[in-house]
Amino acid sequence: MPWWFKSKKAFDISDPSDRDSFFVVTAIFNPVGFTSRYDLYHKFVSHMAQCGVQLMTVEAIFPSLGQNEFQVTQADNPLHVQVRSPSVYWMKENLINLGVSRLPSHAKWVAWLDADVTFEDKNWMGATLTALKKYEVVQVFKKAKFLGPPPEGKVLRTDYGFGYSVVHDKIIDQERYAEWYPHPGYGWAMTISSFRAIGGLPIHDIVGSGDLHFAFSLLNRVSNAVEDQLHPEFKSLILQISNRTFETLSSMAKATGKQGIVGYAPVTLRHNWHGSRSDRQYVDRWKILIAHQFNFREDVETNDESGLLEFVGGKSDALQRDILTHFRIRKEDGKEVSGQDLAVIAAGVAMKKHEKKKKKTGRKGSNSSSDDDRRKRNMGHNTAMDNMAWIPPPQTDPYCPPCIPCPDPNCPPGIPCPDPNCPPHCHPPGHDHHNDHEHGHGDHHDNHHYGDGGYSDIHTSTQY
Repeated sequence: MPWWFKSKKAFDISDPSDRDSFFVVTAIFNPVGFTSRYDLYHKFVSHMAQCGVQLMTVEAIFPSLGQNEFQVTQADNPLHVQVRSPSVYWMKENLINLGVSRLPSHAKWVAWLDADVTFEDKNWMGATLTALKKYEVVQVFKKAKFLGPPPEGKVLRTDYGFGYSVVHDKIIDQERYAEWYPHPGYGWAMTISSFRAIGGLPIHDIVGSGDLHFAFSLLNRVSNAVEDQLHPEFKSLILQISNRTFETLSSMAKATGKQGIVGYAPVTLRHNWHGSRSDRQYVDRWKILIAHQFNFREDVETNDESGLLEFVGGKSDALQRDILTHFRIRKEDGKEVSGQDLAVIAAGVAMKKHEKKKKKTGRKGSNSSSDDDRRKRNMGHNTAMDNMAWIPPPQTDPYCPPCIPCPDPNCPPGIPCPDPNCPPHCHPPGHDHHNDHEHGHGDHHDNHHYGDGGYSDIHTSTQY
């Protein structure tokens, strides 16, 4: 056992300013309203205070889902960042980047942690700072205990961290996880200067897997952690960002004389229960991106007001529908959000989207110049889709929530209504996806629920 693991005093840093310059950033967003997320966050805040750590929290809410009030942050707290997201997606890395950008000027080190963990050693910050003297990037634990549901909270499994596995030459191979699983997540730390040098965390993982890609990028092996069936341009982007991260950190480690890129803090972390691992869909969530052939360069833009991603084009509503379903069936409170609740949420997405459009245009049915410009850039896109509310696939589709009847008396049952004020409702099985039925709203040209993908424009995030 190494000497620094035997005594908590060994973690003490000679320069007190190191602790004053160390910050934790955490993100919280809760599109389907799981109570466990808020409960665990409050526990996390209390634990960070006990550890003597300065905590920055970034909270996102979703006005399109009826979320109008922030739940855990206050506008007048300098260590709280509040943002309203224009779209629904997995945004942890995006929020972490916003939080780091808001840290005070004297901040020197940053750790980004999931808000569902605690440490068995409250001096984990000292252990992390010690490791950061030797490595560019440090995972904040050696072992992680995955706890079962309260009140017992039994340890269901124990994993060693990715950082520990690298330092000790353990197997790091997704094909051999049954032999050795190097956990890539929960929390990492590095200097602010290194964080900025790599451009912050990659924000392209809109259904999760950001921890996995970040960890493998530290070895320049992210190609081993990317699904082959992803859109070719999206896959290429992931590899490009990974290579940039590795090359930057490798150069910095050599320039500073550090032992290497990846290290770890020799402490034990506890992951508190909020649903079973099987419900996290670590494999199945990739199917959303594959089915829609999501392309980061084309299907999202950076929203100037929030700094978050915003979906654009024909895939927007269908992607958000499937991502919402993904969040729902995670069962973080031990049960699914009901299908009817999901339908109401989905209706909110469509309604808010068209309210926003009407504010931009000033009158229903007209298009702003910015919309026209975007349509010209997006050659091949069916512009009629932009005036339509989200229309779910046939009810036989497993992602389709219960139908919501259209309140317009002129809208025949089961026929998609192109009126932007009409809540989404399902077509009957066998409905023509290119229906030109006219029922008081004008011609309707529906798109298949996975979108047409006919883009030539490149919408580039400010990070990339």
